[in-house]
Amino acid sequence: MNNKREKIFFSIIICCYNSEKYIAETLDSIINQSYKNWEIVIIDDGSKDLTKSIIYKYIKKKIPINYFYQNNKGFASARNIAIEKSKYEWIVIIDHDDVCETNRLSLQLNNIKDFPNCILFFGDALYFDKKLSFSRFKNTKNKEKFNPAKLNLNKGKCFKNLIYYGCFITSSTVTFKKDIINKVGGFDNNLYFVSDYDFFLRLSQEYNFFCSEKIISKWRIHQNQLSNKNIHLYYIELNYILKKYINHKEIGILLKINMLIKYLKNCYRILLINLFSNVKE
Repeated sequence: MNNKREKIFFSIIICCYNSEKYIAETLDSIINQSYKNWEIVIIDDGSKDLTKSIIYKYIKKKIPINYFYQNNKGFASARNIAIEKSKYEWIVIIDHDDVCETNRLSLQLNNIKDFPNCILFFGDALYFDKKLSFSRFKNTKNKEKFNPAKLNLNKGKCFKNLIYYGCFITSSTVTFKKDIINKVGGFDNNLYFVSDYDFFLRLSQEYNFFCSEKIISKWRIHQNQLSNKNIHLYYIELNYILKKYINHKEIGILLKINMLIKYLKNCYRILLINLFSNVKE
């Protein structure tokens, strides 16, 4: 891609499941974007509630939404299908319970034009619930306070940082170029909780990333999120990622040690969860 200020169009993908509580707020945040060259692609992953009827109210208003329903296969599968159905060059991720800042597309449009050597763009997110909100990068209320915009996010370096620090990318702030799927593949359908992390790791070996320190989206904290439903499987999948990459040619001895420590800690967590579950039974 060159530096020409050509028009850019975005395909905004939403994967949803039983989303009646939040989907309207998510859609409104897209409709109210200051930048208007976009389409919405929604994959409904087997919802049993009023999600479909809410979405169709927006379709009847002539909002550019392409809606597809599938039996429940998990959000990795839904994302892959959404990307396949998208018609534009740039893919924007927003989850069904999160909210885009009004200037999100404008900000990321400028990032794309200003950093033509990058292929994936992300930024800060405002984590919120009914009682509080905090910036993931800056607010001290966040125990995992960390600013990835200060890191080297060029290919290879970004990969190592993602291994060392864990997944510091909030998916609902991500925009990436669609055609990279042809080289690195899509989201791994076998992963339920860390398919984003695995995708970013594969991508970061081949391409440069860019991180903005500005708030891109609002990430909703609530008890129905997948990681809260099955933390046991979450740690198992994290260990799968560590095993998958520990012998990668770019991983040096110190990083291997770091990965091994993480692996053992996750094993300990899994053991405690199993013991606690057995006691409850």
